[in-house]
Amino acid sequence: MDLQVLYCIALAVISFFCLFVYQAYYLNGGSCLREALLPAFNMNIKKLAGVIFYIILAVLFYIYMDTNGSVIAKTLKYLTMLCVLATIAWIDYKASKIPNTLLIVLIAARLIFFIYESIKEPDYIKFNIIQMTFGAFLCLALLLLCRIIIRNSIGMGDIKLFAVLGLYFGYDIINLMFFSFLCTAIYSIYLLLFKKKKKKDSVPMGPFIFLGTILSFILIF
Repeated sequence: MDLQVLYCIALAVISFFCLFVYQAYYLNGGSCLREALLPAFNMNIKKLAGVIFYIILAVLFYIYMDTNGSVIAKTLKYLTMLCVLATIAWIDYKASKIPNTLLIVLIAARLIFFIYESIKEPDYIKFNIIQMTFGAFLCLALLLLCRIIIRNSIGMGDIKLFAVLGLYFGYDIINLMFFSFLCTAIYSIYLLLFKKKKKKDSVPMGPFIFLGTILSFILIF
């Protein structure tokens, strides 16, 4: 097996357990880290399915990126982002909150990969900075304006998450936003049609941002 595939699988498994611990700790109100740590090593069907999902995601994502001529660093950058984003999606689904801690993790990871990219390809430093800045500020400007015009139309956690993802996607953040809002709209229409939600009820966007990200890779990249 390709050594780079093993790197991706190892990252997926380690990320799953680390983020599972954080998820359990966060959803329990941060009461006890030990209570969140011990279940991570207690395997069950759901957790096994989660590990398999992460591994499949890692392998398929590596194959996809390799087909498109991407190097291992780029693969790991986006895979790391997807692993953290999957945890954010689950927490937002369960608790309707997007933890700032995980947003900081995403920012830190992006900065680490940016430093690596700058060392490997110094000619693209300016281009990368422009892309990152454009992606982040475009999301902030558009979504804050949307929140002002249509009061509470989107949560601040969602706005911050989009802005952070703008650091990863640059100009292509527009595609991610389109697919995310499209998925949210379709789900919201479904809930309204079957009277499972009222118009004033909010829908957590985290899962749909994750889905929109996957669709962006499949349909655009």
